[in-house]
Amino acid sequence: MSAVGLIMDVLLISLILAAMAYGLRLEKRLRALREGQDGFVKAVAELNIAAGRAEAALAELRAAGEETDLLHERIVAARTLKADLENLVSRGRSAPATPAPAPVVTMTREATVTPIQPSISTERLLQALAERRAEDLPLTEAARPAPTRRALPEDDLFEAPARRRA
Repeated sequence: MSAVGLIMDVLLISLILAAMAYGLRLEKRLRALREGQDGFVKAVAELNIAAGRAEAALAELRAAGEETDLLHERIVAARTLKADLENLVSRGRSAPATPAPAPVVTMTREATVTPIQPSISTERLLQALAERRAEDLPLTEAARPAPTRRALPEDDLFEAPARRRA
């Protein structure tokens, strides 16, 4: 072997060893990058799940807000009805215990007008109003409200137990 061949072989071996060392370093970096990418994929999947949960929570919050608005309207209506009822009760207490007899009006042909006595007691009327029993209210058939279907399932919560639909 000549010296030039020997130098060339040593140079070639050293270049091959350097390429192998560089390849091993590159393999370590690629493995770390793959592991980081897998972690990134897991993080993106968890973020996607969390975003789905947040959207569901927002939808529930929106529905709760709408229910709150509906309940607020009902509370306001109930307060006005309560004030009206208190007003009626206070007027009823301040009225004389025995009503004054209605004056008899005489007309031509000697016809007399007699006062109309209520066919239903005040307590029974108030109870029918409180329980929303339309059949006990003294209404004519034309003035009686037609039964309607409930728009919301929550409406059944506020009906009297005997009137709930199955």
